[in-house]
Amino acid sequence: MGYSQNDKKIVQNKPRNIRKIGESCSHTLEVPKSTKSFMCGAFSENDRQDVFNKFWKMKTWDEKRGFIQGMVTNRPIVKRRKINEQNKYVKSDSRDVRLQTLNGQCLKVCRLFFLNTLNIGEDSFKRWTKKVLNLQNLA
Repeated sequence: MGYSQNDKKIVQNKPRNIRKIGESCSHTLEVPKSTKSFMCGAFSENDRQDVFNKFWKMKTWDEKRGFIQGMVTNRPIVKRRKINEQNKYVKSDSRDVRLQTLNGQCLKVCRLFFLNTLNIGEDSFKRWTKKVLNLQNLA
């Protein structure tokens, strides 16, 4: 059940959809051309379902946030493409996302595959990984 606000009271009465694993992406299983290649095709449906179940069996949102932050690596942008009106770059860092297979390998996957496997939204992903960026900038 989700929450709604009635007459300045927050009440848990809004029905929510059951969480289920999303569609896979279009990346296929290929020999990686470089360390930048996505290995989404290396995951079987059992691997994806196992990651999904592991994620949603975590008790608290802090545990879930920690799991996602542990799978994200921040790196500087390699090739600049966009500059805004103040002649500043639009973004300074990018995020590499990895998932772990049943045999323990951590493979780089695309963001769509990651979000659909865990059934989380883009906004949650950005908020939770933004804190990782801030912590890394302080170090």
